[in-house]
Amino acid sequence: MLSLINPEYVAPLYEDPRGMSLVSFGVVSLFFGSIWIRNIINFEV
Repeated sequence: MLSLINPEYVAPLYEDPRGMSLVSFGVVSLFFGSIWIRNIINFEV
């Protein structure tokens, strides 16, 4: 949503190699976080 409102503000995330690594790290973190939460929810007694 922010990229639609103010694209100049978010442009370094997609243009700079460091920004792309941060975006990639965020996606990987979301993936592992969702797996972790899924394992917590599926806890069997």
